Amino acid sequence: MNHEAGRTVTVAHQVTLDPKSQLAAILHSSGVLPSESAPVITANSSHHQAADVPGDGLRLVARCPVDQVKEAVEGTDDDHFVLALQWHPERTYYSDPASRAMFQAFVRAAAKWHKTERAQL
Repeated sequence: MNHEAGRTVTVAHQVTLDPKSQLAAILHSSGVLPSESAPVITANSSHHQAADVPGDGLRLVARCPVDQVKEAVEGTDDDHFVLALQWHPERTYYSDPASRAMFQAFVRAAAKWHKTERAQL
């Protein structure tokens, strides 16, 4: 499996998502993944290393189905938006609905956090 596809490759391989993950929920709610579909997306994988054991406060939420390389983790604290990917959605923002959905979720989380922080001032 080529996990070092580089900048010009828009699809390196598929990624299987944990169906109970926040990432899967983001993609389902945006319509990228129909509710009856298996949680699989394509990724422009571009890395030469992968996490072995997720750190405290993180959980594994995506793997490459071919070689089981860990491809994404997310935070376990509902009060924080943490999504760490082994691919680059910023490179496919304009061409890939899943990439856009991830950025839109991040922007919504940032706006919510900002509103909450301002209310505390």
